[in-house]
Amino acid sequence: MKARVLLRLTVAALSVSLTITGCGGGSAAPPPPATPPPSPSAVSVTISPKNVDNLPAEGIQAFTATITGSSNNTVMWSVQEGAACGSIDAAGKYSAPNSPGAVCHVVVTSEADSTKSDTAMVTISQISMYVLPSQISLGVGQLETFEATVEGTTNTSVTWSVKEGSTGGTITGEGIYSAPQSLGTFHVIATSQADSRFTASAEVDVIPIGVSISPAADTLGPLGTRTFVATVVGTNQAGVTWNVQEGASGGAITSGGVYTAPQNLGSFHVVATSVADGTASASAVVTVVASGFTPANPMTQSRASHTASLLPDARVLLAGGMNDTGCLASTEIFDPASNAFSDAAPMSIRRAAHTATVLADGKVLIAGGFSCNSTGSVPDYLESAELYDPTTGSFVLTGNMTTLRRLPTATRLSDGRVLFAGGIDDSGAPVASAELYDPSAGTFARTGNMLKPRVGHSATLLADGRVLIAGGQTTPPCAGCFEPDSTAELYDPATHQFVRTGDMTGPLAEHTASRLKTGLVLIAGGYFCGTLQSGGAGSECATSDVSNQATLYDPIGGAFSTTGSMACGRAGHSATLLSNGNILIAGGLGEDPATEAEDVTFTAELYDPVSGLFTRTGSMATARSGHTATLMLNGQVLIAAGSGNDKSTLRSTEIYK
Repeated sequence: MKARVLLRLTVAALSVSLTITGCGGGSAAPPPPATPPPSPSAVSVTISPKNVDNLPAEGIQAFTATITGSSNNTVMWSVQEGAACGSIDAAGKYSAPNSPGAVCHVVVTSEADSTKSDTAMVTISQISMYVLPSQISLGVGQLETFEATVEGTTNTSVTWSVKEGSTGGTITGEGIYSAPQSLGTFHVIATSQADSRFTASAEVDVIPIGVSISPAADTLGPLGTRTFVATVVGTNQAGVTWNVQEGASGGAITSGGVYTAPQNLGSFHVVATSVADGTASASAVVTVVASGFTPANPMTQSRASHTASLLPDARVLLAGGMNDTGCLASTEIFDPASNAFSDAAPMSIRRAAHTATVLADGKVLIAGGFSCNSTGSVPDYLESAELYDPTTGSFVLTGNMTTLRRLPTATRLSDGRVLFAGGIDDSGAPVASAELYDPSAGTFARTGNMLKPRVGHSATLLADGRVLIAGGQTTPPCAGCFEPDSTAELYDPATHQFVRTGDMTGPLAEHTASRLKTGLVLIAGGYFCGTLQSGGAGSECATSDVSNQATLYDPIGGAFSTTGSMACGRAGHSATLLSNGNILIAGGLGEDPATEAEDVTFTAELYDPVSGLFTRTGSMATARSGHTATLMLNGQVLIAAGSGNDKSTLRSTEIYK
């Protein structure tokens, strides 16, 4: 076996030697062909996502790779900048470094062809922080818990400190701060534990004990009431003691801040004194005037968008409306003799935003409005009408209106018929149509159309029998817009036609209109366009404001002119012609001229046609809007229900005298 192997090697060696040293005259063997260069690889790799912005420090991001041109889908992951820019595992899960603001690059490489790779850029978020509350006033030794929010890192822990050291108070690791015993301004600091370069602060004003009272001033009639609220700062002890500076001659106040004005007129002072510091107090000024409101017994139900009608026997019928149970069919009667309410027969259907008109025979015509369930969703607009007969105490149906309408005006004409004009139909748009109710036939019939569709307008019977229609919204409601109108028109019962008259001094809706004993018509308050937004074919009203302006319409000249302004802008208020010819304006959504803040108000004022001026009168006990105001036969005014500041419906009532 070994000899064979040796022989093979010898022959092979000889052959090689002969090839290399061949005899002269022969040619060398040709070289082997060159190896061709490798063809370009068809492999490609793509990373996703390509860019990651604002990844929190120490945050996690998953990357994926797509391989084409090879059946080998294995890839290798790396971070271009190395460990300083984080790490990534074999599954593509990237862990960001604790380096806010860093820019890093994740690289994926194909195993099938290491020359093929792709890169993604990762931006690490800058840390941002804030502390709440950012500014606060505390009393000596008072506690406050601060909270720090840290963004841009997964480590949201902070270290708390006080900039001024122990002289500025102390704070625990949980952010519970204790104010120092000295007054001044100090700073609570939160420092990010992820990166101590980032901090946020809050300012603390350590203040002495102080007291304030709301309202700071009010006007009341004799025995009028007001609930005062005291706010105490600079101590954890919020209690106060109440007293009247002038003693019993200045009225009385309970331990809960409910003040009752005296019978005598003048200015008096309600005082609240801190229980924690008897030297800290505040006072409110109360001006007691000759007329004002006193609380009456509550209604049997809370109501808003209801009606109130004076009956021939001096009682007042309150009907329908709505509260948190939905629209109401119930009614009740107020008897001024007993100063009490009692339930009356219900209407045939639940109604709100309807009309109620006392007819010449003493019956009350209830018409239109809408009906709804407890949620108030998808209200049913009504065309039905019914009559309340005070002699039988019951309701009976009468003819239907010709048009479904909510919030129309209803005006009893000199001949006893009732004019219904405008309102909203079941499409939600204002209507121009008008109709007449004939009590003798118990039917409605169409009459001439207004020149414009209107809702939120006013309708006032003039001394010559015509009806003044003024203002309102004339275009369909739209999202975020409100467009009141300044035009006015007159309805003539003799011709059944509406004709244009002079314009108001500005566009208004949901104002009040009162015919004075002089024959002039007082237009007061209402909504006007606050700011315009451009869009569509022109400009739309983006916001509405309440007006304190008042104007007078002269039927003889057919023109409006300005008169004195109210002390408070109002809408949703009531206007009542008193026996002495003055107009009582009460409540509504009011605007304080000094602060321009809007809220439901309890204030009231009187318009004197002789001087053309408004003056404050005694305030209501309760702030209310959308209430009813009824001049009773004894000359007093019954104010009933409506909506309060929290938008809840009210049961409370009060009487102006």
